[in-house]
Amino acid sequence: MISTTPDYAITIGGLGPSQTYQFWVYALDAAGNRSPASPSLRLTMPPGDDQPPTAPSALTTTTIGADSVTLRWQPSVDNVYVAWYEVLRVDPDGSTTPVATAPQHPPTGPTARVGALRPQTAYTFVVRAHDDAGNTSPPSEPLTVRTLPAAPVCEVSYQVVNHWPGALQAQLTIHNAGPAVIDGWTLRWTFPGDQQISHLWGAEPVDLIPPDITVTNTPWNSRIPASGSVQLGFVLRYSADNTPPTDFLLNGDRCTSSG
Repeated sequence: MISTTPDYAITIGGLGPSQTYQFWVYALDAAGNRSPASPSLRLTMPPGDDQPPTAPSALTTTTIGADSVTLRWQPSVDNVYVAWYEVLRVDPDGSTTPVATAPQHPPTGPTARVGALRPQTAYTFVVRAHDDAGNTSPPSEPLTVRTLPAAPVCEVSYQVVNHWPGALQAQLTIHNAGPAVIDGWTLRWTFPGDQQISHLWGAEPVDLIPPDITVTNTPWNSRIPASGSVQLGFVLRYSADNTPPTDFLLNGDRCTSSG
């Protein structure tokens, strides 16, 4: 490294503990002419902190969601102090990816939240500790966590609007409870009884053979804005059992339902 100073003294940083360095001094004039080098000075830096923290232990979860988990562990021990913790995701091939940190200045405690996860997916995590000297602990024992299913982003209400012997007129309202527009939709449900659809409007038929019914959007109601709704209706005929359906899937995702 080369350092310059207009004075007769200089402080040189970035040196490593227990490392040996050799220094020379040159003088430069205004024209850029350089003097011969001074006699060299050889020195060894005093020992520094070369002891890593112990591995964190007892890694566990405090909360599990559909797209995040909060982890907690028993703190590491260091001969000086632990500066920060690092949470790593262990991938199927054994490689690791840093996904969260827990700085200890100011102290945040031995806990960290990992976000941007996929619902109903298993993840494996380890934690390791770092000190201010750059030493890293061994990783903790791995912990495998499975995220929860995603919350329903749709609601379907089933309403009978007209009724006569052996038949009825029903209306389904699909409500988008999510934050994004639904651009194109397919709705699937199962009739618990012996109902059969004789007329359908507000949707295109995909499979109307009971008990499993599948319909899709028409060209004019394919988009359901956030907090918006679309409706479809049909005439049912039945002979014995007219139990209303309660289990609806919109684009493969289960919706909450009301009747």
